[in-house]
Amino acid sequence: APFSSLLAANDVDSVDAGAMLLALKYLYFWNRR
Repeated sequence: APFSSLLAANDVDSVDAGAMLLALKYLYFWNRR
């Protein structure tokens, strides 16, 4: 899912992109411990 899809609320790929961002944030903070 392209990053630009996050700007489109009706885009189905925005859900996948949002999940990817949440996963990356989780891994980022988890590795900082």
